[in-house]
Amino acid sequence: MSAVQQEENNISHAENLQALRDFLLDEQCLKELAPWISNVNLFDVLKSSTHELKHSNVLAWLLDPSENHGTGDFFLKALFQHLFELHAIKWDKSPKEYFSCILNNFSNFSIYREWEHIDILIVSKEEKIVIAIENKIKSIEHGQQLQRYRKLLEETYPDCQRFYIFLTLPEANAPSDTLWQHWTYDWVTETIEEMASRFPNMNETVKTLTFNYLNTLRRTVMNDSQLEEICNDIYNKHKKALDLIYDTCVTNKDPNRDILEAVLKEYEKEGKLTTLRKGGYAKPAFHTPEMNDFLGKRNIELNGVGSWGTDANYYFFFERKNHEKPRLVLELGTLDGLKETPSEKMIQLAKVTAKKRESKEKWEKFHRIWSSAPFPGKGDIREWARKILDDILSKKQEEWLGETKRKMKSSRI
Repeated sequence: MSAVQQEENNISHAENLQALRDFLLDEQCLKELAPWISNVNLFDVLKSSTHELKHSNVLAWLLDPSENHGTGDFFLKALFQHLFELHAIKWDKSPKEYFSCILNNFSNFSIYREWEHIDILIVSKEEKIVIAIENKIKSIEHGQQLQRYRKLLEETYPDCQRFYIFLTLPEANAPSDTLWQHWTYDWVTETIEEMASRFPNMNETVKTLTFNYLNTLRRTVMNDSQLEEICNDIYNKHKKALDLIYDTCVTNKDPNRDILEAVLKEYEKEGKLTTLRKGGYAKPAFHTPEMNDFLGKRNIELNGVGSWGTDANYYFFFERKNHEKPRLVLELGTLDGLKETPSEKMIQLAKVTAKKRESKEKWEKFHRIWSSAPFPGKGDIREWARKILDDILSKKQEEWLGETKRKMKSSRI
């Protein structure tokens, strides 16, 4: 090793040590994470934060007025009110009958779990109403299940008004059967928040469970925007130190990360994409030339580079959360603070994914546009990754987005 190379290595080593010292001495930035890491959460302890059966159990419990949560029919009534808002034109009952139903104490409604494999079934033979809820957290539809469930309920309850709810994460695809209404966990989160404010004196055990569940939804299921913002701020401030920790630490390293990065490198050599790194753990990331053209680039002279260290307003990345199987994600960057006017497609995409309670004119948050089905765990992960990449790269980005996110079509993407 030459003297020049040795000197460069010494400088790099000193810079790394200084970056680590700066990070460890920055107590304030770590204090901001305290609300998420210092409290015990029952769902984390039970390793069930993304387990669909556990989520369905909690929702069925909240929906059942006869259960011991002490909030009566609040949750079930909120569901009916939302249904009426969405189905006001199709509702078979007259307004008088509807309001009579809403004012009812719902004592004649029964809540069933896993009836004929339907996650949650709400039935009132007296009111002649049936509501089916199919809950999807990290899984996807399979085997025409929505059509099968609908036909089964049509045969079993032919004289009832039937409603079908497909409950998913905000970024999930719409249901294949258009008779199923697409609801997201935004509604669940907002309803629980409203319930907590309406029942401040609920039993302490119930309150603990409710707030544990609400925090789980915000942090693990809904990708808490406040947590994302804090983590991105910490990462941008201490990028060098965190990259060094992630790349050096073996304990937290995803065993599939190297494989997925190798696949991306193959495609990069062929000129199909450009790889990048945003930290280390389980985030092999990339941009595609056509998506760059489709969404436009940041004006670096005006705005500087983005949070991912590039001139792109988005990135694709392979994500692995809470020891789950990897999936590919497309995320849109923050538009707030741009000195240039964002492209129309950027604004439309942000509007589509903006949460209902957020202003549609403020884009200070990151927006998760799409995520693939996770790696099934069987077979070669390389072939799984190549199949997803080929599907994205084989079509025009506008066509691909239209296929994978139906609700984007309503925004004319």
